[in-house]
Amino acid sequence: AKPKIQTARKISMERLAQQILLVCLGLAAADPCCTTCQLPKVKVFSTDAPHGFCGEACMEPEHFSFFHMFEANLTMAKDEHPCREQWTPLNDKQYTDYIQTVTHGVGPLSMTLDLYAPTDMPNHDCCYTQIIPIAPWHIDCPSLLEKPVEVRIDGTGPFCCPKGATPTNPCGNETRSATSEVIV
Repeated sequence: AKPKIQTARKISMERLAQQILLVCLGLAAADPCCTTCQLPKVKVFSTDAPHGFCGEACMEPEHFSFFHMFEANLTMAKDEHPCREQWTPLNDKQYTDYIQTVTHGVGPLSMTLDLYAPTDMPNHDCCYTQIIPIAPWHIDCPSLLEKPVEVRIDGTGPFCCPKGATPTNPCGNETRSATSEVIV
C-alpha cells in the first residue's frame, strides 16, 4: 500500500514569498539586539529608504571596512540611537518605530541588526519591494503578481501594492482570491 500523503495546505503567494525572503535574507528575532553596544563593539547604522527602514547594529570596529564594501550607507554612529536622527526622503519623519531584529548573511559574513521604520508608517505588509528593478531608476510592479500599484510611503519605496493602494493606505481594500494561493 502507498503511504498516505498529508493533506496539502494552502498558502498565499505573498506569504510564501515572505517566508522565502526571510530564509534568504536572514532570520527574525522578537526583541531588539542592539540598543546598547558592549565594548569593544561600536554602534553602526544604515538607512535603506527603498525598503523603508533604518538598521542599527553592534560591530567590532576592525570589521567596519569589510561590511562597508557590501553596505555603502553603513556609518559609524555618534550616539546610541542613530536611526532616530535619520530623516525619510521627504524630510518629514524619522526612523523611530522598532520593527524587528534580523540577521543578514551567513556565519562569519553575517550581521544582526535592529530595524526601525519611519514614525507611524502605515502597515504595508501586503506590499513588496522589487529586488531587481526592470529598468534603471524605475521599478515596474508586474500585475501577474497581483501587486500592480507602485506606491511611495513617506518617501520610501517604491513598493508594489495591491489595487486601490494609496500612500496612507498601502493595502487598500485587499482581498485574497483563489488565484493567489498555491498548494504546498
